[in-house]
Amino acid sequence: MKEQENINLIKKSYEHFLQGDIEGIIKICTDDIEWEIPGPSEIPTTGKYKGPEQLAQFFSKLNNTFEPIKFEPQEFIAQNDRVVTLGEYTWRVKSTGRIVTSRWAHVTRIRDGKCASFLEFADTAAAVDAIRGK
Repeated sequence: MKEQENINLIKKSYEHFLQGDIEGIIKICTDDIEWEIPGPSEIPTTGKYKGPEQLAQFFSKLNNTFEPIKFEPQEFIAQNDRVVTLGEYTWRVKSTGRIVTSRWAHVTRIRDGKCASFLEFADTAAAVDAIRGK
């Protein structure tokens, strides 16, 4: 798949996310999708998720933990089978009401026209502080 097609696929995944269409995201992922959110265990969404069922669990944890205020993919960089997306988000932690804002980078690998792996880099210290109510 060409690099622009890969970017279009990733843009479509963000459209699904912004519309709350989690099933739409899962459908454009491979059956062996590997989804990773590195960070401390205090953040309920961190960890490694594999396959559609675990990916659905990730999005359930995300929904139970954070309320989206702003989610903004800003730049897409593609090379070969990878797309790096740079952006910003602002979440409200549901348990504390605290706000967390972070710039982020997502690295997605594409295989056979679907998302095969996803890795997020963000400010986990800010998330921990917001979860702790600081």
